[in-house]
Amino acid sequence: MAKKTGATTLRDRRAARSRGAIVQGLVRSLGRRSWRDVDVGDLVREARVARSTFYRHFTGKEDVLVASMSPMLTVLADRSGDAPARAAFERLTDHLWSNRALAREIFCGDRAFVIERALAARVHDAAAPGRSRLEQRIDAIRIAAARIAIVRAWVTGEVSARPADIAAALAGVR
Repeated sequence: MAKKTGATTLRDRRAARSRGAIVQGLVRSLGRRSWRDVDVGDLVREARVARSTFYRHFTGKEDVLVASMSPMLTVLADRSGDAPARAAFERLTDHLWSNRALAREIFCGDRAFVIERALAARVHDAAAPGRSRLEQRIDAIRIAAARIAIVRAWVTGEVSARPADIAAALAGVR
């Protein structure tokens, strides 16, 4: 049995440390190589964990990508349009612009679909009641697709705009 220490167990802390190391391994790997060139072996080497530990926490590198993007997905899923949400969108777009090479790597190709699907799930989970399940799901897919398309067009240079303008465009999709 795991030893209790406060609200979490030693096992919980180890699991969080392993997950964090794997996520950071992905971030470091993508700083040096393309998504296509990074595999699970790279991630376990970067994180200094066993392959079995990797698969205890993640199903594959796509799952790690979604975990690494969790804070961004939380911002992108916000439909409120209130001042704190707009400020979060501005911080997000500033971050994406500062890391646009990595953003291009993430928001283009197959990876974008993985992120879009995860974003749609988050938007759907936060959907307001009163509409049918189908309407909620379609709205979630529409919002996720529109927001990812805005980011992709911006980081690839298809759209030229300041981060604040992109933040406003993202917040406007509801």
